[in-house]
Amino acid sequence: MNKSRILLVGLVILLFTLSVVANVFAQGEDQHVFNARLLGADEVPLVETLANGHAHFKINKDHTEIRCKLVVTKIVT
Repeated sequence: MNKSRILLVGLVILLFTLSVVANVFAQGEDQHVFNARLLGADEVPLVETLANGHAHFKINKDHTEIRCKLVVTKIVT
């Protein structure tokens, strides 16, 4: 997997997570934790890769901070 492909996958993941976080704010719910399983098979178009990951986001009660943890495995550079 070349560097541009890795950058593209990372950008897609970032855009997805930002859209989900924005959606949580727009709904005005008290839900402050978001978890996502990250697989190439879930991307559009499909990305054939062994890489996978998990993203965890936690928004504080004042909605002024987002803590995030991103764990990825099997990424080849």
